[in-house]
Order: sequence, then structure tokens, then C-alpha cells
Amino acid sequence: MTLWKSAFGKGLPRVCVVGVIVSAVLALPAAGPVSAAEVVITRAEPHQSISFERNIIMWKTGPALSGAWGNAKTVSGSNCWFNSAGAPIEFMGKPLADWQKAGHETGSIVADPLFVDVARGDFRLRPGSPALALGFKPFDGSKAGVYGDAAWIANARDVTYPQLELAPEIPPVAANLTFERDEPGRPPRGFDVSVQNKGDSILVTEETAAAGKRSVKITDAPGLQHTWMPLLVCHTRHAKGVVSNAFDLRVEKASRVDCEWRDYSEGGYKTGPHLAIREARLRLVGGTTMELPENQWVRFEIQSGVGPDSAGAWSLTVTVPGQSPRVFTDLEYANPGFKTLTWAGFISNANAATSLYLDNFTLQAQPAGTAPDLGEKP
Repeated sequence: MTLWKSAFGKGLPRVCVVGVIVSAVLALPAAGPVSAAEVVITRAEPHQSISFERNIIMWKTGPALSGAWGNAKTVSGSNCWFNSAGAPIEFMGKPLADWQKAGHETGSIVADPLFVDVARGDFRLRPGSPALALGFKPFDGSKAGVYGDAAWIANARDVTYPQLELAPEIPPVAANLTFERDEPGRPPRGFDVSVQNKGDSILVTEETAAAGKRSVKITDAPGLQHTWMPLLVCHTRHAKGVVSNAFDLRVEKASRVDCEWRDYSEGGYKTGPHLAIREARLRLVGGTTMELPENQWVRFEIQSGVGPDSAGAWSLTVTVPGQSPRVFTDLEYANPGFKTLTWAGFISNANAATSLYLDNFTLQAQPAGTAPDLGEKP
């Protein structure tokens, strides 16, 4: 049985997986300014709830996957993936080989499926299609739809449908996460969490807090399969305006954390604002550094225009208790192609037994021209 649902429109995913998809063609090669993921899992469940095998997936813009693929229990493999625009294909930020090493997409390939005539909507396969070797079962799409006697079929053909009108794009929801209502000992709400559960964890704690009683403790461990774990991500979509992202961090000497914004809107990802903390020192693109206190809360605020309001640079304000705020302006993006904020994350790269804490995470946008003056560059 095949169970799946589609959602079409600017900013919407193409396919939201909710059950079993086998030998299906998921092709939207002529998509316009759609900047959502091609295949999305919206919720991870404790049991295996999704099988995604022997399918052909072709699209033009946006990343291949989004949502809870990293945490959901799935069986996926023998799929043929192809980006008709020629953009590099990544799976949750990783090339196919690395994604397969993590236990996903076994036997899948990235290759042109060799459709007969994509421009005219003919998705039959030409001889030699690599999808056939993966076990894809071709089907006659012309047989889909109403069937029966001639009068019944004529009734279906005579239906006049109203012109499709899409709802306006939903504005992004501002995030204001203090974790005071989150249960200690459990992952924080409002984020996607990626851990290996081998001494690493991301859990709400009452050990310390910048304000209130609770914060998020990010615990790293040595010998993890992926050095970029544990990973904490806020998924969003800001395509215009000036975005401010503030948070409190408390780090140790051994902490190695990267905080960055990413743009997954056009396949792969482009990193915009990026800051790193190594041995209790802040490091920015271009070599700028700043000493940070160990085991004390420090306030960070990233600000940048996005989309048409981007100036190609960003600013950072760092507030250490008892000191005047340090303001860094005109900072370069890690990738000058960054435009749309779809991902704001914290990556612990320590490969050692160490912890850091996060509190009071906010992410919000305002119209261009209303941002406060951040002062002179230090």
C-alpha cells in the first residue's frame, strides 16, 4: 500500500512522507521559485513508520530532504535522485556517501533517470534508465484517473475547475525559547536534535541558567562517528527583512562549538553568519578573535539582512558580564551566496568529554530599515 501526501505552493514541501512509497515518480522539474525540501518527514515516531524505496525523485530547487530524517526510524534505499538544475545533491547537509554510512539510502544513486520527454510531462523511462537496475517498476500513468463506461468518463472530462489560488505565504514565526516550561532530562522543544547517545546528549537541565532555572546542556563525547554531533538546529524560513538571533552560551575551556546560519533554499547549503569558539576564544571569519570567560554566561546577538534586504554582511554583539558590549560589524558571510535563512544551529565539534550550555534563544525578523544602529566596528 502506498501512503503519501503532497503540498504545492511557494515555500511548501513537495512530498510529505507519512507511510510507504514504493516505485513512485516524484518529479517537479519545472518548479518556479519553490524553495522547500523535496521529501519531508514532519514527525519522528518511536516505531518504524516510513518505507521509501525504489523511487525516482527529480526536482529543480531546494534541498533533497528536510524534517526529522535524522531521528525517524525509516527504511530507505534503491532510489534514484536527480536535480534537473545540476545542483549538488546533499541529504540533510551530507553527500550521499556520508548519508549512506549513517544507515540511510542503501543502494541509492544520484543519476539522470532518463525520462522520455520531461518538458512535455512524459515521465516514461528510456531504455538503459539506471532506475530500472534499482528495481523500479514502470507503470502506465495514462491509466490513472476515472475509468468505466464512456458516459462516466465523459462526465469527468467535462468538469470545469476553478482557477487555483494559493494562500499567501505564511510569515515565519518568531522564536523565543527560555526552556522554563521544558521538562528537565528531555530534549528541548523547538529544535531538531541529532545525537548518537554514546555519551553525548542535548537535554534540558536545572544545573545552571542565564535567567530563570533551566537551560539546555549540550554534552559531547570522544570517539563519536560524526564529529559534528551533537547538533542542535532551529529550522525556519526568513527570506526578507532584518533577522536578529540572540542567545546565551556558557562554555568550558575544552568546548569547541560552531554557531551558524545556513541557506538550504537552492539545494545543498550556503553558510552565512558563522562564529566559532575554541579554547574559550571567539573566532570570526577574517581572523578576528575575542577572549571569553570560562563557565560564565555570555550573551551573543547575530543580526543580518536576508533576501533582497541582505547587504552581504552581518554584525555580532557580544556581552560579557561586567564589561561593555563588543560590537563587530561588516563581517563577511562564510559563503557569499547566502540569502535565505532556513537553518540556525549549534554544532559541538569537541571530540572530547565536555559540555556547554544554551539559554534564552530568540530568532525574529523586522522590516528592513528599522534595525538599530550597532555603532562602530571595534
